[in-house]
Amino acid sequence: MSTVAENKVFYNRVRRACMKHGIDIQFEGSHRDYRSVQLIKDGQLLTGDYQEGRLSLTVDWKRIYDEITKYGFRCRARAANRNGQDAGITG
Repeated sequence: MSTVAENKVFYNRVRRACMKHGIDIQFEGSHRDYRSVQLIKDGQLLTGDYQEGRLSLTVDWKRIYDEITKYGFRCRARAANRNGQDAGITG
């Protein structure tokens, strides 16, 4: 489970990558009670996160970011740190 700060970082990365590459983020449900989140490009579903049961959806933005980077969509090029890891959240 990721922390709130990590979730915010990865949400912003996903949002920036989507704006840069013309990917639509579609939320289903009301604010703070989403049932699903889908990333759609040119009518094709890239990835999504869906509610299970009656609890509201907690979107795993890190997983979504990892999936869209596998397709080659990134918000910007990141410099590698000394350990060769992605220059992002450490923990």
